[in-house]
Amino acid sequence: MSFAEVIGQQQAVNQLASMAGSGKVPAALLLAGMEGVGKCFTAYQLAQVVNCRQSAAADACGTCPDCRQIARRVHPDVLLVEAEKNQIKIDQVREIHHYLGFAPLSGRFKVVIINDAHLLNGAAANALLKTLEEPPAQTIFLLVTHRQQLLLPTILSRCITVMFKPLSRVALKEILSRQGTGAEARLVEKAVALSGGSISRARYFLDTDNLSWRDDFLSRIGALTPESYEDVFALAEEVGRDAERIDMTLYLLETFFRDALVLTMDPAGGGQCNLFHPDLAELLQGFAAGRSATELLSLLEELNRLQSRLLFNINIRLALEALLMKLVARR
Repeated sequence: MSFAEVIGQQQAVNQLASMAGSGKVPAALLLAGMEGVGKCFTAYQLAQVVNCRQSAAADACGTCPDCRQIARRVHPDVLLVEAEKNQIKIDQVREIHHYLGFAPLSGRFKVVIINDAHLLNGAAANALLKTLEEPPAQTIFLLVTHRQQLLLPTILSRCITVMFKPLSRVALKEILSRQGTGAEARLVEKAVALSGGSISRARYFLDTDNLSWRDDFLSRIGALTPESYEDVFALAEEVGRDAERIDMTLYLLETFFRDALVLTMDPAGGGQCNLFHPDLAELLQGFAAGRSATELLSLLEELNRLQSRLLFNINIRLALEALLMKLVARR
């Protein structure tokens, strides 16, 4: 593998290749952007580039022993750190310190990839900061995040940021084709439209069970009326019980409200080609009827505030009840 394997992120790849080609890769890089756009994958490509034995400095050969080990994620000089129970703890940072106490075993650099770096708890973040302030020689930190605003400003100041953009529909289709999903073209089109530029969400919606769940959930949202408080309580309770789908539930609400806003702002329908849920156009039109753009923007703002509080152990059932009660109260 090499930078050529990264699809749809040419600007980020060019920035990283320029650093590698000049031999001046910073000791700490922040790979930032929405979920599912290839940040962690690209981090491994960069780890290959800086440790490749055979290729030019700006890319990796993909065939030497170091490249092959990194591709299989078994290289002794590349460490992946991920959250345990929704946080990265100080013991994990201490393990990083121990790991960096030794020179590279095989490659030229030790590379530490911290996935979802925004999940560093307070003690872990402060411990990591000390290392970022005085990084060991032959060490590169790659912090991967889709919520950089949650990182300590002092950590951000120690990193060079490389931004990753949402993937285009063309890029998403190419990635899915390379991965050989075997899905029908119609299903791929629907999953790509729903993804919002994220390959992980596109794969999620290739599952017809997940699509059926989306249809049912949004149909119930669209059917809420001022008299349907019991439905609000039932929906909020179901979401609160289904912890694995909380993020996706809020994403569906966000895209549904956004599509309704598009239809409100463009009643002639010219913007329908940009809808996340074009197959639910009739439901969206009914939901948008009688709602102002200001009202829908307010719902989106309240939903965004709810999403930003998810990491702080809020009661999702009560929070969603409050949002949906405002929704039906405004009808």
